[in-house]
Amino acid sequence: MTVRLAISGFGRIGRMVLRALVETQRKDVEIVLINTPGPVETSAHLYEFDSVHGRARAPVSHGDGWIDVGTGRIAMTHERDPSMIPHAEHGIDIVLECSGRFNDRETSAAHLAAGARISQLKNSTVCFRKKPSKLVFFRKKTLTKSITKTTYLPLPWPLF
Repeated sequence: MTVRLAISGFGRIGRMVLRALVETQRKDVEIVLINTPGPVETSAHLYEFDSVHGRARAPVSHGDGWIDVGTGRIAMTHERDPSMIPHAEHGIDIVLECSGRFNDRETSAAHLAAGARISQLKNSTVCFRKKPSKLVFFRKKTLTKSITKTTYLPLPWPLF
């Protein structure tokens, strides 16, 4: 099962989430969409030449509305209102809210209204748990602010 992931906010945290997923070569997570207010060119440059973590391992390219960090094209949008991000159109399972702007249940729930199945806040403590020899699924369409080790999500183990 491949989880279709969106990153909302492509500042330091959003870029590091993407870099961690790309550099660990995860096959069970597909980054489909990045939402950031800045231009694609700037986002590509900041990802490729990070002042702390150095240069990206894979070549970075970009075009009108997309960026490629070595895993194929990732759509980029520039919506300031999360309810306007085309999550449903891209089949997004999980949105990682990394902008720091929508950091409570009410404001981050706009991602659900836009079609995402789960919206995870960046300042939440995330722990995943797998039952022996099978994945357990959390079937409710809900916003998860803080996930404890007894909560189950529709994710391959482990996401991070």
